[in-house]
Amino acid sequence: MIMQQLKGFYIQFLREPLWFKASILTALLLSIVFSSSAFSEQGNYQSISKLAIAIFFVAYGVKLRGNRKIAIAFFFLALISIYLSWNSLDFANI
Repeated sequence: MIMQQLKGFYIQFLREPLWFKASILTALLLSIVFSSSAFSEQGNYQSISKLAIAIFFVAYGVKLRGNRKIAIAFFFLALISIYLSWNSLDFANI
């Protein structure tokens, strides 16, 4: 059952437009890379990670804008991520 759902999600993802696939994969990759322990000491990389996840949430919010409640939830999560990104930004090292 779970494998069928995952296969369905993957097939649906392959049907998405190229801009969506590129933004989702890039945001997910940046979020994973910059949130790793290798970059944990530099606050600016943590900020980039939070911005990348905000892009992820915005992309899904735009995709699901037909369902207003879910789209608003994704946009709200993006705003929270942007706020957290701003707070983790280290202005002394810029």
